[in-house]
Amino acid sequence: ESLHLSVVAAPLPHVVVMSEGLLSKLGHITLALAVGFQLVVDPLGLGPRTLLAFAFTQSCTKVLKYASKRAAILLGFSGPRAFWRRPANSGRKPDSPGFPSSHTTNCAAIWLFMALQLDLHFPLGCAAVPSVAMAVGRMDDESHTLLQTSFGLIVGAVLGHSAHSLTNTLELAKYRSSWWWQAFVIAAFLGGGCYLTLYAAPTWLGKKAKHI
Repeated sequence: ESLHLSVVAAPLPHVVVMSEGLLSKLGHITLALAVGFQLVVDPLGLGPRTLLAFAFTQSCTKVLKYASKRAAILLGFSGPRAFWRRPANSGRKPDSPGFPSSHTTNCAAIWLFMALQLDLHFPLGCAAVPSVAMAVGRMDDESHTLLQTSFGLIVGAVLGHSAHSLTNTLELAKYRSSWWWQAFVIAAFLGGGCYLTLYAAPTWLGKKAKHI
């Protein structure tokens, strides 16, 4: 008596090939070069402080993004055209929150933070040019709507200024010779190198598949 085996194939995850447009790529690369330059010229000062500012803004943005989605749904804003949803052609899950745009928010926050830390003249104007370019790029990629990127610019400015004020209040500059700060700098370099090599560079230079 022969034994018949039936094999049930598990459904494969849907894969969407994502690609950034030229403007988004230039925005990311320019910001990465600016932060990298600070890490080289001031590896125990502004460089790692900028990385901390990024962690702060990214965390706040994620919390705001999912809190906005949750509050909107509770208030009845859950339709396909709800303000928190990404454009249909974004390549993300339909319920992926896009309000505000994380890329735009982080870009505005970090550029403003560096401009304030460097005590540049007209820091808001210096940060506005690359930040608006990133916002336009994210809309051109169909990753976000005008409302999402516009709100991202506003939130980014607030977070960038907040990170600057918090840095000065905590007087982080005086800890550059302490062992724990130097340990953080080493960890930041290693983590940043892994992130750049494994995620950021493939996204900027080509296409990155995302399982949704």
